Amino acid sequence: MKSGLLLLVVVAPILMGGSTTRAAKKPIVEIRVKTIIGKIMTLDAPAGKLTVRVKDLAENITLAPDCKFGSEEDGLNSLSELKDGEQVIVTCTDEQGRLLAHRITRLKPKKARATEPKPKPAR
Repeated sequence: MKSGLLLLVVVAPILMGGSTTRAAKKPIVEIRVKTIIGKIMTLDAPAGKLTVRVKDLAENITLAPDCKFGSEEDGLNSLSELKDGEQVIVTCTDEQGRLLAHRITRLKPKKARATEPKPKPAR
């Protein structure tokens, strides 16, 4: 009878979906990386916040402590160097509904096209 009781004590937790060990379960944290390309609507450099407009949607973004700026080509070193209306690429993570920017790069303005059409070559 003792062996039947011992078997019940060991098998019961396994059948109920548990295990015989008491290991602590760590919560799974899902990090979503998002790239936003748009124009700066508002900028608050001291607070480390900006709003970027993408089509008809405004994205509120907070700078992460490890945020990097620009590339070697554009010479961007801080948020205070950006201006409203500039095109930017923001790489950020969505953490609990809050967007944290980890890299901000300034886009070069597009060159204006000539309004005159190019002449077609004669045949």
